[in-house]
Amino acid sequence: MRVGERGRVAVDSSVGRPVRRSVLVTGATGGIGAATVLRLAGAGFDVIGTGRSQEKAGDLIAAAAARGRSAAHCGGGCR
Repeated sequence: MRVGERGRVAVDSSVGRPVRRSVLVTGATGGIGAATVLRLAGAGFDVIGTGRSQEKAGDLIAAAAARGRSAAHCGGGCR
């Protein structure tokens, strides 16, 4: 299977379908982590973020959704 780029969406050239790309970002609710989440969402990735602030996570999820991607937050107690 070869994966090529068509615009910003990865496409599996063997079947012509978009490939879902997901990433996990730690420290996603502040600073570089938050900027990374937004950058990756803008580049077409679905994002799962960890961080301590549930309030900031809600804002970040909304910002990722505004970029057309899904995002989820797993608070500091994830295991």
